Amino acid sequence: MGVRIETVNINILRQCREQMGLGIAEVAKKVPRIAAFESGDVAPTLRQLDQLAHLYDVPRWVFVSESLPREYRFESSIPVFRQFAHTDPDRFEDSTVRSIVDRVERMRTLILDLADESEDDETWTFDGPVLGPDPDPEEAAGLIREWLTVPDGPMSFADWRTRIETHGVFVFMTSKYPGWSYVQDHSFRGFCINHALLPIVVVNSSDARKAQSFTLLHELGHLLRRESSMDVWGGFDRQTERWCDRFAGAVLMPAELVARRWEGQSALSAVKKLSPAFGVSPYARLVRARQLGLISQFDYEQVEDSLLREYEDARTRLRSIDGGPSRNRVSETLYQYGEIYARAVFNAFNAKELGLNRAMHLLGLKRPSQALEAHDFVATEVPAVAQLRSLQLERKYEVSEFSKGCSVNDMALIAYALEFDSIVVTGESYQVNRPGERRNFKIPLVCKEEGVEFTQFIPMLESLGFGR
Repeated sequence: MGVRIETVNINILRQCREQMGLGIAEVAKKVPRIAAFESGDVAPTLRQLDQLAHLYDVPRWVFVSESLPREYRFESSIPVFRQFAHTDPDRFEDSTVRSIVDRVERMRTLILDLADESEDDETWTFDGPVLGPDPDPEEAAGLIREWLTVPDGPMSFADWRTRIETHGVFVFMTSKYPGWSYVQDHSFRGFCINHALLPIVVVNSSDARKAQSFTLLHELGHLLRRESSMDVWGGFDRQTERWCDRFAGAVLMPAELVARRWEGQSALSAVKKLSPAFGVSPYARLVRARQLGLISQFDYEQVEDSLLREYEDARTRLRSIDGGPSRNRVSETLYQYGEIYARAVFNAFNAKELGLNRAMHLLGLKRPSQALEAHDFVATEVPAVAQLRSLQLERKYEVSEFSKGCSVNDMALIAYALEFDSIVVTGESYQVNRPGERRNFKIPLVCKEEGVEFTQFIPMLESLGFGR
């Protein structure tokens, strides 16, 4: 039986559940005794706290705090929930949506924290053109094509993404596979979070691949207007959404090029044959033609019906196919997290600011199986008294999934050393320049703060006579 944590704050348990928009019955599917925990009748175990921390998207030490830390109060620490002025507020009743918004914000913070300690001169300032108070979407699209140095030929989603990331935008893709970042295509097509420094765009990978470039540029349109928004079917603010749709269409399909390629063809033929020339879906091509007056409303509706039937037929065929291509985890990671985030983590690893285990965790990759792997040690060897001490250290040093300092496993090792007068062996170097925030303290600095003896791995081997 696992050790029970009697110091859990039941008010914080309830607050964390409610701010995620989760009901007791919904949480009980994962943690059956949640009602008893919140009433104080039963104390949860560490394993159950881990489950709740995952559901509520907070570190587990939050549950033993006197009050919910401001950093983890979503309405105050993540102001984007209030910034989505052009989005139906009911959209955030979905706990998965709230979790994704929260996590990409924390990922952005990590990128900036790592940049502060790096020798890289990048500042991640968003340098998009400043638009007037009532910008024309066609004119704005022309400015953006110049700003991004767009060629006349078609560009893939990866090309558009690279160009946009180069100008200081963190672009994240949701996952196609079950996990914290998986959402169905009807949840949202994409969203953006406006920041002067490293704004965020999230694109739903469950949407049709050819539609993703349009969504990316639609969200860029919101950022150029200096606003945060979530793009859903039948948008909440129709005037703003129409502007961003028109803008995205004009960037992807400049009016003069569309008109030139449209001449002498029937509506359906033009839509189907010319879509690859612009790297967009047939539906996007159809909408653009209607915007430019190249097709009548009657023909538009006829072609739209035809495309919708073909789309549903394709979805039916896809659902009938068993299996699929094998997964490539590394490629998935780079595609999902993007160049900016991946490079920030790899640079920190190369500079020995992050250990291998921590870097892999931040990138969502499986941990390497090594003899001294901390995860295995924590899972099988740490006694209850050290687990309780570890939880205290996690709270003291504000350990979180996206902090640069010690992980939960690191704290368990230090707690074990404290309780049993042991030496901690680490591959991390000592931080001569003391970070301003405790959450960024690495193993050697925490050991020094707590009075724990530590040594680096290589000097330890040398002291034992290896390598001589």
